[in-house]
Amino acid sequence: MQEGKGRGYERWAKIFNVKQMSKVLLYLQEHDIRDYEDLEKKAKSSAVKFHALSDAIKEKEARLRDIAKHKMQLINYAKKCQTCLVRSLSAGQFSGDWGDAHQQAESFFVQKDTACQFTILIIYM
Repeated sequence: MQEGKGRGYERWAKIFNVKQMSKVLLYLQEHDIRDYEDLEKKAKSSAVKFHALSDAIKEKEARLRDIAKHKMQLINYAKKCQTCLVRSLSAGQFSGDWGDAHQQAESFFVQKDTACQFTILIIYM
């Protein structure tokens, strides 16, 4: 017992320790663990499962961060392409109705940058 603690703490600590030991015994009985080797096997298998799940979670979190980064880049690029398209249309670079202008603009931007085709399709879907 710790020095300077009263009789109440001592009583509480004894009761707490007995409760913890009873929980351990119940766990061992429920999982049919009879000796230390069985406990060791269960601990190792649990650790292996934990590490596998932890690694899978880390991989998925890294993939989500990568997707979020690409999404932000795509959004910024789409804004840039949309601005370029609006400027080009208002400058009269494309002739005809809106459908023709859209096709002309799409081919114009595909020639400038292949990634812009994807962003134009996203903007107009």
